[in-house]
Amino acid sequence: MHPHRHISATMLRAIALLVLMALAANALGQGKVKVKLLGAKSMKNLKVNGQTVVRHIGNVRFAYSDTYISCDSSYMNSATNSFDAYGHVVITQENTRITGDILHFDGNTSWATVWGKTVQMTDTDNKLTTNQLRYNTRQKYAIYTTGGVMHTPDFDLSSQRGHLYSNENRVAFAQSVVLHNTDADCFTDSLVYTVHNKQATFYGPSYIFHDSSSMYCELGTYNLNYRQATANQRAYLLSDTYKLFGNTIFYDDSTGYAYAKGSVVMMDTANHLRAYGEMAQSWERGKRIRLSEQPFVTLSDSPDTLYLRADTLFVDELQSPLHPDSTYRLLRGVGNVRFHRTDLQGVCDSLRYASLDSIAHMLGNPILWQQNNQITANNIEGHFKNEMIDYAHFKGNAFMATEETPNAHYSQLSGKNIDALFDNGQLHTVNVRGNCQAVYYMREDQEVSTVNRIVSDNAVIGIRNNQITRLRFNQQPKSDLYPVELANPEEVTLNGFKWHGALRPTGRENIITAGVVLIPTETGTARRLELQELLSTVKTPINSNFDFAPAPQTISTQTQPQSNINTSNSSTAPSRHELRKNKRKERNRSRLEQNSTMK
Repeated sequence: MHPHRHISATMLRAIALLVLMALAANALGQGKVKVKLLGAKSMKNLKVNGQTVVRHIGNVRFAYSDTYISCDSSYMNSATNSFDAYGHVVITQENTRITGDILHFDGNTSWATVWGKTVQMTDTDNKLTTNQLRYNTRQKYAIYTTGGVMHTPDFDLSSQRGHLYSNENRVAFAQSVVLHNTDADCFTDSLVYTVHNKQATFYGPSYIFHDSSSMYCELGTYNLNYRQATANQRAYLLSDTYKLFGNTIFYDDSTGYAYAKGSVVMMDTANHLRAYGEMAQSWERGKRIRLSEQPFVTLSDSPDTLYLRADTLFVDELQSPLHPDSTYRLLRGVGNVRFHRTDLQGVCDSLRYASLDSIAHMLGNPILWQQNNQITANNIEGHFKNEMIDYAHFKGNAFMATEETPNAHYSQLSGKNIDALFDNGQLHTVNVRGNCQAVYYMREDQEVSTVNRIVSDNAVIGIRNNQITRLRFNQQPKSDLYPVELANPEEVTLNGFKWHGALRPTGRENIITAGVVLIPTETGTARRLELQELLSTVKTPINSNFDFAPAPQTISTQTQPQSNINTSNSSTAPSRHELRKNKRKERNRSRLEQNSTMK
C-alpha cells in the first residue's frame, strides 16, 4: 500500500473520531447544564422518597444558562436537576418574558411548564395569553394546547393549540383558529404565520372576510403587509355584486386587482352575466375583467340566454355619461367570436356590446343568422329593445341570403348598405340603399316555381312569416323572370354569394366548452353564513375562553419526584378548586416555616 495513502486514511479516521468526540462532548455539555439557585430569603431541606428536596421561600431566584426564573417559593431536587415554583412565577430569557402561578422546570430537557389562571408570554411587541404553556429554553420553542390569545401590532389571534418557534420567527396554530385585524377576519383549521414577511398560510377549510367580501379555500395565504390573499382548492371569492371561482384565486385588497386560474367561473349577479375560462384577471375590484384560455360568457337578462365565446373576452363596468350615479356593462370579444341565441346567431373577428344603448357592433368578416336568413357586410350594428333585436345596419358590401329549399335555392339581396327592421324579433322590413340587386324565388302551392332577378338603385322589401310580401323601388327596376327548371345557375347567383351554414352555431353546445361546470358549488356555505352572522353581532371574533388546565402533581406532593416533563398534548390536572386549595396550603406552610425559623 502506498505510504501516503495509508497516512491519509489514518488521518481521516482520526479527524472523524475527533469530530464525533467533539459532538458527544457538546451534547453532554448541553445535557449537564445545571439549575443554579441565585438566592432566597429562607430555605429548608426535606426528604421525599429518600431524596433531598430543598424548600425555598421568599424572593426565590434561579439561573439556567441564559434563562432567569423568579417566584415566591419553590421545591428544588438537585438530583433530578428540576424544581417546582409557586406564586408570581417569572421566566426571563433575552426579550422573552413568561409569567404564571405555578412552574415545573426540568434542567435535563430544558422544558418549563407554566400553569395559572392567566399565563402570559411577551416579547418586544407581542403577547400570548393562555393558562398552560410549555417552553423549551434551549430551543426557544413554546407550546399551548388549552386555548390561547395572541396580540401583535398587526393582528389578534385565538386558537386551541399553538406552537411558537422564536428562533425561526414562525408560529403555528391549530383548531378553531381566528385571526382578526383592521382589514380582515380569518377563520381556519390551521395557520402558520411567518414574522419576517407577515404572511399567514391557511390549511383546511378557511374563510376570510373583508367588508362585504368573503373568500373560501382549503389552502391559502394572506399577507398582512400587502393585504394580498391567495386561495387554492375549492376556492371562491364573493362580493355584493359578483362571485369568482377557480382552482387558484389571488386578490390584492390594496389595489383591487385579482386573478383566477383553472376552471374559472365569474358570476355578475347584478347584470345576469356569467363568464368562464381557464384564466381571468380583474382590475378595480371587478370593474374591469379579462378572460382568456377558452373563455365564454352567458348573458341571461331576458327569457332567452346569449352564449358567447372568443379567444379573449373583456367585461368592463363603466360610469354612465347620462346618469353619473349609475353604471353599465361593456362586453367585448376579440378573435374567433361566436354567439348563439334562440333568435340570433353569429360569427366575427371582434364584437362589442354596451348595455347603455343596447347596441352590438360586429367587425371583421361578420355573419349574422336569423331563422333561415344569412346577412353579411363589412360591419354589422344591431340595436336591441326589450332584450330583443329591434333593427340592424349592415354597412359596406351588404348581402342577405335566404335558404328557400335546403342546399338548393337561395333568395339573395345585395347592396351598398342594408337596414333591417324587426318586429318582436322577426324580420319584417329590409331597406337596400345603393346598388340594389335581388334574386328571389316565388312559390305556387308551397313549391318553388319561379325566380326573379331585379336590378335597381334602392329598394324596400316587406317580409311576413319569412316570405317576401311586397317590393318597392325608387325607380323602374330591371327585372328578369325565369321558370325554376329553366334558370341558369349563373343568372340567379349574385356576385359575392356564399352560404356559410357550416360556420353557424346551432346550439349552446357549439359555444360552451365541454365538461365545464356552469354553476360551481359554494363549499362551506352553512359555516360561512354562520360566521357572517357572528361578525355582525360582535366587535371582535377572538375567543378568550380557555379550557382550564391547572398543574399536575409537584415535587412536594408526588409519590416519586419526576425528572422529565411530558411534552405531549395530554396533561393530568386537578380542578380549579384544588389549585386554590394548594395555594392556601402553600401560604400556611410558608408561615409555619417562617415561625420555626424565628424560634
